[in-house]
Amino acid sequence: GFSPRAHYPVYGLAEATLIVTGGRQGDGPKVVVFDKKGLEQRRAVVAENGEAGRELVGCGAALGDQKLAIVDPETSRVCKSGEIGEVWVHGPSVAQGYWRRPEETARTFGARIAETGEGPFLRTGDLGFVHDGQLFIAGRIKDLIIIRGVNYYPQDLELTSERSHPSLRVGSAAAFAIEVDGEEQLVIAQELEFRQKPDVDEVTAAIREAIVDEHGILPYAVVLVKPGRIPKTSSGKIQRFACRQKYLDGTLDVVGEWRADQVPATEPEKKESQAEAAVAAPGKSKKEIEDWLVQQLAARLKVPPEKIDRKEPFARYGLDSVQAIGLAGDLEAWLGRPLSPTLAYDYPNVEALATHLSGTASEETEVSAGEEKIENEPIAVVGLSCRFPGAPDADAFWRLLRDGVDAIREVPPSRWDVDELYDPDPDAPGKMMTRWGGFVDDVDRFDATFFGISPREATEMDPQQRLLLEVTWEALESAGVNPEKLRGSRTGVFVGVSSNDYSVLQHGDLERVSAYTGTGNAFSITANRLSYLLDLRGPSMAVDTACSTSLVTVHLAARSLRNHETDLAIVGGVNLILSPELTIALSHARMMSPEGRCKTFDASADGYVRGEGCGVVVLKRLSDAVRDNDNILAVIRGSAVNQDGRSNGLTAPNGLAQQEVIRAALADARVSPEDVDYVEAHGTGTILGDPIEVKSLAEVMKGRTKEKPCLIGSVKTNIGHLESAAGIAGLIKVVLSLHHGEIPPHLHFKQINPHIPIDELPFEIPTELRPWKTNGKPRLAGVSSFGFGGTNAHVVLEEAPRRELPPNDPERPLHVLTASAKDPEALRELAGRLGRFVSEREEVALADVAYTLNTGRSHFEHRLALPAGDREKVAQVLLDFESGKIPADLRTGSLAEQPEPRVAFLFTGQGAQYVGMGKELYETQPTFRRALDRCNEILADKLGQPLLSVMWGEDGTEGLIDETAYTQPALFAIEYGLLELWRSWGLEPQFVAGHSIGEYVAALAAGVFDLEDALTLVYHRGRLMQSLPKDGEMAAVFAGLEEV
Repeated sequence: GFSPRAHYPVYGLAEATLIVTGGRQGDGPKVVVFDKKGLEQRRAVVAENGEAGRELVGCGAALGDQKLAIVDPETSRVCKSGEIGEVWVHGPSVAQGYWRRPEETARTFGARIAETGEGPFLRTGDLGFVHDGQLFIAGRIKDLIIIRGVNYYPQDLELTSERSHPSLRVGSAAAFAIEVDGEEQLVIAQELEFRQKPDVDEVTAAIREAIVDEHGILPYAVVLVKPGRIPKTSSGKIQRFACRQKYLDGTLDVVGEWRADQVPATEPEKKESQAEAAVAAPGKSKKEIEDWLVQQLAARLKVPPEKIDRKEPFARYGLDSVQAIGLAGDLEAWLGRPLSPTLAYDYPNVEALATHLSGTASEETEVSAGEEKIENEPIAVVGLSCRFPGAPDADAFWRLLRDGVDAIREVPPSRWDVDELYDPDPDAPGKMMTRWGGFVDDVDRFDATFFGISPREATEMDPQQRLLLEVTWEALESAGVNPEKLRGSRTGVFVGVSSNDYSVLQHGDLERVSAYTGTGNAFSITANRLSYLLDLRGPSMAVDTACSTSLVTVHLAARSLRNHETDLAIVGGVNLILSPELTIALSHARMMSPEGRCKTFDASADGYVRGEGCGVVVLKRLSDAVRDNDNILAVIRGSAVNQDGRSNGLTAPNGLAQQEVIRAALADARVSPEDVDYVEAHGTGTILGDPIEVKSLAEVMKGRTKEKPCLIGSVKTNIGHLESAAGIAGLIKVVLSLHHGEIPPHLHFKQINPHIPIDELPFEIPTELRPWKTNGKPRLAGVSSFGFGGTNAHVVLEEAPRRELPPNDPERPLHVLTASAKDPEALRELAGRLGRFVSEREEVALADVAYTLNTGRSHFEHRLALPAGDREKVAQVLLDFESGKIPADLRTGSLAEQPEPRVAFLFTGQGAQYVGMGKELYETQPTFRRALDRCNEILADKLGQPLLSVMWGEDGTEGLIDETAYTQPALFAIEYGLLELWRSWGLEPQFVAGHSIGEYVAALAAGVFDLEDALTLVYHRGRLMQSLPKDGEMAAVFAGLEEV
């Protein structure tokens, strides 16, 4: 390509006869990243590693007799070192002035230094500074935008704008300020690409979000303009002043516009006085605070209240620092108590802030000294998902394994031209000796809006990060875990990642570098982004130990869970092959198989074939998983990690180290080598590595006979060597094998490697699908993964414990089946997938499907619900909805269509009782049953008769339900059970009221007293009323006070 040293950066202008500063030929440009906030404050400070910065290119030093001065344009005093000022130039090549323009000549060419009178100098109008002997230009004085005392350089804002959405034209944005109500406001005018007809709301929102995210300021207006309509000079420079005039005159050729003062917004509720607020503050519920914040945000940001998502960060809506402080001030006055002005940063969304202020935040329970820890507690695998070659999900992966499918194929053209780069000679410069690999489809596709990521940031993200987000979400759904319920929890993220091909593809293209480039390509962010998006508070780390990477993450996660550092762990590995460099390097190292297959254990083994993919498992302590009634797929009994130190070479395998790590893992699992039924070998398929691994395993299992063989195999024969995702691929294979009770066939095995004396060893290699016999004991397996740098890992897995199912509850005739998505089209697609699942998976009960969908999924804006009783009918209704029909039994809705309603519970009084009330709910709803059982228990030694018998007229209690002493406790119990049932479904009342005995349930719901006190009061109330004389009457008089 074009050598960077061929560039010769200079600075000059016509008034100085073109050139003023320059570098030396051959030195190349000097590029320095300066702190962005510092530049806004006119200070040139080099950015620390990892900090957001702005790249500037040095223009060299003053040439010849030219003299530079950096001067404060307001005071004409020389700036201190590191300060940004106007560039002044003095020298023999500076012109004498402008022809026949004496006033402008005096103003521009006659400048003098205030302190010394030195001069005359040419005032260039450029802002700059000197760093390390070179001049750096920061912008133009007349283009500088100053809003609320902060300097914004228009070229920075324009660059951010044009990169915010794919439909925007590069180099065709203008940023300028206009005055609105006596205050400077920012306007962004941006050209669209040719033949683009995008959604105006989507594109303007992307620009606003990007500007706020990078610069901390919300534009007053965002204008989309037809291509070629932004005014430019003949050399292509943006004419910002001319663009500003066209905007103010209304002569810009506008396609669409967003403007703050044109968006309908609901006025915020009338503010209470501070005294009123102080009195009311203790009673402010989370819902009240949320509603107030939504109204305030909508009014401040000029957006409709329904556009405010209570879980999205404030920054998403353009709340800049000044507005955040103003919001905190108003909130302080409304609540009547002092608040920190940085609240919006500590609690960055409506829900989090309201939860904090209402005092309803659930404190994370720390492990106390007295809390029992189970030594070497097994770890449960409660969920998993994967994208592997030939397998877009876990079910497809199991079918691939079970059917013995080889998923290797030629390198697709979307990656590189394999014909151009292939050469069978491993020493051919710049060539690779293989044409093969295991590839995953559609790695260039990503639903950024689903994860709340702007299109601009998504393009800068390594596809490995994007793939990991998708597979993690699927793994959590597999585990029946609603991601929303993980917010603030001690959930750890342990991710294996080694390659950085995406960064290699971007290498050297400085024009593409943005604020998102660093986070988009950093290994650490691969894990940290998951923790950020899901608001997880446990450890979050990316690990790289080469081929053993993702199995090492499993070991680290298990340790974290055992130490109670985390309560849930998201564990995985990801690897994508996007550029050819590493394959070429591995070819020269003679690690690649020319035939493109891992022929593990076979005599023809000649190296490995690279593969890509992502696998994620969700882990919990076994005791927690059993307590929570999770669907346990397998159990991790033990694990170990070690290093082979100074072995026979940096990348050479070491048999002794392999033996040690396997023995350590078995000891950690507290199992004998003789108990292991199957070992998923590292098995790369090399003529030397395979025998070393098998002999090491044989040493560990010394004493075991052929009569009780251990089966060995490797998933690399199916999908290739996934490198940093290899360990998790092997682990997922074994988990699925344990779950299904079958051992898949090992491929490409025809004749044993001559260096493996298989007849003398207690091993068999399964070449066809085998049932996994138990012999009366739990199935047990090992998984090995050895890094080519010497870090080894081994994990011991056991089949899931047999679950003791609770006694069957009476089957309910109907269930409510729900589903949701972030847009209507996605909802229809989801309905179709659910319909096919319900139709094909008859072994899965509708009750279980409904339960998982209702409790184990996030509930998004667009929703559907239907009664589920008949399987065929449910499947047909869902498939009809996918095809565009609106079935009568199905209901749909959108949260954006109406504000969240306020809920009131009204509890009835005496007279509503009847024999058998609540019996069906008691039999079919566990929450309702527990509530009534608790009431029955409290009254057991008071009432004289079992409460439930009275309610249902059983065991000689007929008629007691209508006696006040029994009526009132029975009604209270029923209403309390209903309260708990509705709450379990997520309905929390904002208002409660009651009549007669219902007043006591309402008071309980409001927190006036606890259940035992309330029920005791009700019991005595009923008893006392029952003791009154039966004679007498009650009348209702409909008249005014005076008449009565």
